[in-house]
Amino acid sequence: MPHAPMHYAEAEEKLRAYPTAYPNAYQRTVEQHYADTLREVEGMGRASELFPLHGRALGTSLALTALTTPYDFFLFFLDVPDTTATQWQHAWPSEGFSQAWTMQSPNNKALEHVREHLRLAREQEIHVVRIPGTDFMSTEIGHMADQADHHGSGAGNRDGAKAEALLPLLRESWQEDQSYASLRQRYQDLQNWSGTAPGTRPAVRDPVARRPGPVRMAPQEDPRPGRGQRLHRPLQRPAHPWRSPLVRRPDDRRKDARIPRKTRPTPQTIGLFISHSGYDDGARSVVRRAVNSKTVVLFSQPEIDDVLLNRTNPGILFNERLRDVYDYPFENQQN
Repeated sequence: MPHAPMHYAEAEEKLRAYPTAYPNAYQRTVEQHYADTLREVEGMGRASELFPLHGRALGTSLALTALTTPYDFFLFFLDVPDTTATQWQHAWPSEGFSQAWTMQSPNNKALEHVREHLRLAREQEIHVVRIPGTDFMSTEIGHMADQADHHGSGAGNRDGAKAEALLPLLRESWQEDQSYASLRQRYQDLQNWSGTAPGTRPAVRDPVARRPGPVRMAPQEDPRPGRGQRLHRPLQRPAHPWRSPLVRRPDDRRKDARIPRKTRPTPQTIGLFISHSGYDDGARSVVRRAVNSKTVVLFSQPEIDDVLLNRTNPGILFNERLRDVYDYPFENQQN
């Protein structure tokens, strides 16, 4: 038989005992068994994500919201400072929280239903405890504290094991973040550089051109225009925008016919040229008209900024510009 609702003072005492002991056990377990992992993810700035209860205490950096039923127990730890509890509700079968609902509802659906019932702000939630199939609130306060120690320790072990398993990926991601931050700073230094002598600007190798010569683009899951094709990518750093006289027809053998001639006339080869100084309209037009014999994609400052400042995937930008190149013959047909 389900118990009648208890007095709020008794419930408050129990709800304080359990969520006080729970994070204490969590922190003790993490520091005892996963101290090295904790230190490493702290250095990466990921500790609050992977160990959400570590370093928190009820009433100072942690608050709770609870919903109890005769057959279930839900406790939400919230990122609310200087507050112990935001609310506690006891729900009855007549309100939709029956024994059948507890036993048959998938856990994620049950949690969503409780959040809606409590009108809980999801962005404040950092950890959830659910104890189904029992009237947990009717147990003695000492038993609840003992269970909190057991449950908190289990949660600490789960989060620690998960963080430990993720460490190789986290290290790779962190190293990539550091490399991009360094590259971004060097690029910004280059943009702010006040020198004017041609050819004396500091060089920045962007992520699209780490190695000279042709490379094969990795195929993507979705069919994109540049999928699996060879990409030739010499870097160019002229002091002024590329002009059309420097970008002749692909069959022009003159020495200054640079861009189309640098793209080798082999099947499935695409030329990628990068110039921070950009290209004038005539240069872009010549390159687009050469698409039937030579396919060339042009990157200038907007694309470089997207890659180095906004961390846009260069492959996505490349395919967007490649589609624009391939659209040229169809534009001529329509005109």
